[in-house]
Amino acid sequence: MVEVYLFFLGLVVMEPITYLSHRYIFHGFGVPLHRSHHSSHNRREGQKKLIHNFAPKSNGWELNDFYPGISALITMSVIALGIFVPSLKYLISFGFGITAYGLLYFLIHDIVVHGRIPFFRIKKNIFSWHYHSHRIHHLFGGEPYGLLFPIVPSALKKRYHQLTLKNSSHE
Repeated sequence: MVEVYLFFLGLVVMEPITYLSHRYIFHGFGVPLHRSHHSSHNRREGQKKLIHNFAPKSNGWELNDFYPGISALITMSVIALGIFVPSLKYLISFGFGITAYGLLYFLIHDIVVHGRIPFFRIKKNIFSWHYHSHRIHHLFGGEPYGLLFPIVPSALKKRYHQLTLKNSSHE
């Protein structure tokens, strides 16, 4: 039973870790890698049309893709410690919880929001909250930094709705 709790702990604790990493690493000293993600998707305020499917560059890879690779290596190390050091066996369940978060992140961020696997589409209306929250992040370059439970400041929601209304009247 402890393993189940540790699995869910690993899953849940990743959202605040992702938020902090995204806010202070990706948009801080790690911005040279992360910039590739925003520059391939962004449209600035005031343009006539907003991108509805912000797909990546044609080859499908961005420098930003190093971040999930780094996270996977850290997670594999956590699981390996649990496997090879008997007193740390509970790290296995915790590591699988982190892995589950990574899979959810990939599903929502890369497949649903950015459409990075063109032959595999999921309707955006199922993940509407995530989709629009992430669009806000790309449009304005700030909050929300979380993904599974994004918290969008009300001022940004209002600004986003005004922009989408303005752009829909141009079509």
